[in-house]
Formats: sequence, C-alpha cells, structure tokens
Amino acid sequence: MLDITSLTMEYDKSIDYAEIFRSSSLYRENTELVRELRKIRPNSEDLHFASEYWQNFGSQCSACLWKLHKSYWKNPEFNVIYFVTTVGTSILFGIVFWKIGSNITSEQDIFNILGVMYASALFQGFVNAILMQPLVWMERTVLYRERSAGMYTSMAYTIAQVAVEIPYVILQVSIQ
Repeated sequence: MLDITSLTMEYDKSIDYAEIFRSSSLYRENTELVRELRKIRPNSEDLHFASEYWQNFGSQCSACLWKLHKSYWKNPEFNVIYFVTTVGTSILFGIVFWKIGSNITSEQDIFNILGVMYASALFQGFVNAILMQPLVWMERTVLYRERSAGMYTSMAYTIAQVAVEIPYVILQVSIQ
C-alpha cells in the first residue's frame, strides 16, 4: 500500500491520488457531514467534564505505583544489575578506603570520612541514574500515551516513580 501511494509511484504512473479523492463523492459526503456536525443545535449545552482525568489524584498515584511495581518486577535483569553494581561499588570503595576511619586524630580525619561517605553515595547515585536510562526510555512512550489518554497526570507518575524506588534504595543503602 505504501509503495503504491508513494510520491514516486504517483509520479511514475502520472496519478494524483489526492486529486482523485478530492473529486470523489466520498470526499463531498464527508465534507458535508463535517459541516453538519459542526453546527450548534438549538437548546444544546456545552459538554462539561468535572476533571480532565479519570480519577482523583490518589487513585492516579496508586494506579501508577501498581503499574511501575509490576514493570520493575517483570524486569529481573534490571534488578540483578542494580544490586550487582551496588555490591561491586561497595567492595570497590571498601578496598580503596580501607581503614580510613580507624585512627581519628584530627578534624581532617573526620572530613576524610565524611568525604568518603559523600563520594560513595554520589557515585552510587550516578550509577543508579545511568542504570535507569533504559527503563525510563521504555516507560516514556507508555507515559506519553497514557497521559494523553487522560489516565493520570505527570505528577502522579513522578510520585509513583519515586515511591517505587524507595524499597530498592533502602535495600541498596543497607548493602552499602
């Protein structure tokens, strides 16, 4: 169908399908139907919906949370990689900064300990952000489709996305 209606094929066959459609009775009937349906009928009221979305905000959040939880659960590769990188990062930082806080004699030693804690948390945050990219890439199309259908707001999806990550982050922190 696409080969036949391409501009190249139309040019080769000297056929303009758009012009054929514009001169057809189907085009005239459709145009007349659109004109008829656009007219405002007497004593008719404008359509009014209480909300743009199908349910209240709490229900939207819980629906998004349920959906994202199922999405995470059905992706064991992501979960394994998530925790393998956590364990690997913990071992790496443990080896590099072995016994850094065993001898605290000055204020600088405390700053070093805090720096290590900050660096490990920051590094793990960056790793998590990088690991999330494929998952976000897959979910983005679904988000756009379902948001445009009026299923939920972007805020409900964002809150659910953060909430579904909380157990993973708590487990990740306890491993570290």
